[in-house]
Amino acid sequence: MDLPTPTQFPIRKAYPHVFPKVFQTFTTKEDLRTSAKLYRNPDLSFAGFTLEYYYADFPSNPGKYDLHEIGFQDFALSVLRQIGTTSKNLRQLSSDPNHANKRLIRAATYAVSARYDVGWDFQPITDLTAQTIKQSELEEFALSAVLYDWDQCESFEAEIPTDRERFKTVSFAVPITDTQTAIENVSRHFPRSRIAWLNMANGHSTLGSYNCSHGGSQEEEVVTNTTVAVALGLHADVTDTDFKTWWSGENHLVYKQGRHIPPEGNYFVKTRFLTSTRWPESDLIPKCEQIIDCYMIAAAFADFRMYVPGMTSWSEAPYYYTWGGYVEDQAALEQRLTADIVGVIKTAVVNDITVLVLGASGCGAFRHDPWLEAKLWKRALDTYGYYFEHVEFAILPDEKNPDNTTAFVEVILDR
Repeated sequence: MDLPTPTQFPIRKAYPHVFPKVFQTFTTKEDLRTSAKLYRNPDLSFAGFTLEYYYADFPSNPGKYDLHEIGFQDFALSVLRQIGTTSKNLRQLSSDPNHANKRLIRAATYAVSARYDVGWDFQPITDLTAQTIKQSELEEFALSAVLYDWDQCESFEAEIPTDRERFKTVSFAVPITDTQTAIENVSRHFPRSRIAWLNMANGHSTLGSYNCSHGGSQEEEVVTNTTVAVALGLHADVTDTDFKTWWSGENHLVYKQGRHIPPEGNYFVKTRFLTSTRWPESDLIPKCEQIIDCYMIAAAFADFRMYVPGMTSWSEAPYYYTWGGYVEDQAALEQRLTADIVGVIKTAVVNDITVLVLGASGCGAFRHDPWLEAKLWKRALDTYGYYFEHVEFAILPDEKNPDNTTAFVEVILDR
């Protein structure tokens, strides 16, 4: 089945984007080293601070514990070192519904991802040579972000490397699991492949509510365990003037002008998982068992939530649905959804990705129909699937959206 021809989609009006180039990289090493978000001066001294006081104080004062602050990072790192920085302990903290614990692991992983005096194993680095090596590694990850806007690209084929591998068959899977576990599994079975995972991102609020004591989206949960917060945070500003900040007492991150994720566009970033378990046969770094290197594609799928000023940055629902919730034009809706899907595939193709870990894109808070979403992914992969060795959709059971797993299993696996 032929894919619809992309057209210019409605711009997310709350934060208009401007792209002087189709593909953009923004950050330089100088930007990285002087970034206010990486090395902010602590507003609060954590000397003599106790974990008991933190747990008691956090619920009423979450905004006081900013994961970007060096002082709080050091406190979080000291807590993790006391309980042990094994992958099991780190994963338990990152999956804990208690946001006080999430803030600890996020501050610690941010420190590992941003500071050359903290090793990949969460331990201090005091040797100057080792610090120089770590700084070089940090720059490789933090400066890897590229923003793609395929709606502005005249020829996708011209961007494909001439030696891009094509496969006779592609294997599909729909594991009922989270994204990180899926990455761990495919890294075991495809240890020499270039692997990318899909970050179902917010197009305006950088990393969603990652810096706040609420929320629980796929983006927020997976980013907790990776270097992504630094790489994307460099393209964001801290806002303290919106309604969410006033209501919660916590600052939010918002993409800078021209760096929001556009329709059909996405960020491509080199990523390191910091809290994963490697199997012996693919363990390339024995002294740091929890490391997995791969790539992330952050795409902001169409948001069909009701627009609430100050709460939701923008909604595309009025373009495609009636006030009663009925589809106004099925062809236009499928064209809009397909644009984001194909945009992810295009970014993977031009970056030589051969294994993709995807998900039920938009089929949660953004209110996509999982049966339609699965059908459109299947259609797109029927067209571009020969570029991939393996594609899987990692989907967790969702009581609010029980059809997510059923739809993707039946449609993708032809059951």
